[in-house]
Amino acid sequence: MARIALILAATTSAFVFDDRSDTSLLEPRGKKVLDPVLEDREDIDYYEDNIEDYNDSEELRRDLMFDNTQLSLGGGASKDDCVNPWECNRPCPIGYFRLDGMDTCHRWLECSDWPDLDQNRTYLTQGSMKRVFKTTWRGIPVILARVKRFKYYSFINNLRSLQPSIFVTQLVGACENPAWPEVVLEYHPRGRLGNLPAVLEMTPKLASPHLLMRLLVDYAAVLSVLHHREPEGARVLCDTWSLQKISHQFLLTRDFRLLLNDVDDVSLVIPSKSRLARCNSGFYTRPELLDPDFLAPEEYSQGYFDQSVDIYKAPAVAQWILESAGREGHILLEELEPIHKQCKSVTPAERPTAENLLSEYQRVFSMTRREYADGSKVITTL
Repeated sequence: MARIALILAATTSAFVFDDRSDTSLLEPRGKKVLDPVLEDREDIDYYEDNIEDYNDSEELRRDLMFDNTQLSLGGGASKDDCVNPWECNRPCPIGYFRLDGMDTCHRWLECSDWPDLDQNRTYLTQGSMKRVFKTTWRGIPVILARVKRFKYYSFINNLRSLQPSIFVTQLVGACENPAWPEVVLEYHPRGRLGNLPAVLEMTPKLASPHLLMRLLVDYAAVLSVLHHREPEGARVLCDTWSLQKISHQFLLTRDFRLLLNDVDDVSLVIPSKSRLARCNSGFYTRPELLDPDFLAPEEYSQGYFDQSVDIYKAPAVAQWILESAGREGHILLEELEPIHKQCKSVTPAERPTAENLLSEYQRVFSMTRREYADGSKVITTL
């Protein structure tokens, strides 16, 4: 087995429904900028460009400067002790939530609870489907999203069905009465995964191979939840047609972990009924918007596929995240090359499952963790 020597860096939740073509926060130090999101207003991008928006706001800069001095390098026990992610739930049962600062669980908020929400709200962003604000409930920061009615039902139903997983953003409540129904969700100061370069720039101690590898473990765990939680089949993330779009689907939490953020578009694969996923977004009918090196062949050519298309994209996600660790990140990518080569198999059945991918990511993560001491120690393992 190959030996790896890596020097760990110095010692080492902003939920933003924000999905636009601005790439200012996607440019890591010394890295290639992700290609801009190509937009089809009706079918591709949920959010219109607003240059006077959250990405350019003082609100975002304050959020990204969030630094949890109690950051645990081993991660939260609830996640690190999790064996099967699709079975790992939050302490509160379905229908309840608990936010930071709360000692007990509270039932999901309903329309009758809306007066408890602070009416002095901070506008974050808007698009064709959602308008998003930061507000507070009983003094606790939360996100309030106004969702167009025809999109609301798929969004809220998918979100409810994935609760109370520790790998999915926490639902706080919903009210269907307004012309635009409203959903309240847990607030995460670090924002979407696309903010990672800015987070690392403002908090350099997080740019550790160990911590970045842990993000990949969480990413594979989310895929495991989607692929194995449903009794009948697997869920496929439809709105991940580019690397930048994927970076908008996940949140960075307070303790620098990943959560699934956007569940508007997921499609169910049901093998017993010979049912494949069908992603109806218009970009599948517009080849000029597609990257055949990123999308699985069957996804690019057909639009009907199973959950293995999510696996096909994992190597690109891993490369983008681990490159932030510089040379040490590239060493980890070399260690992951065999599993990533399988992920890119042209034949769907030859790709690893989400469980296989998670197991390999956990192995490499454990490798970086075993001899971890103070964040500056040279680790030689395997």
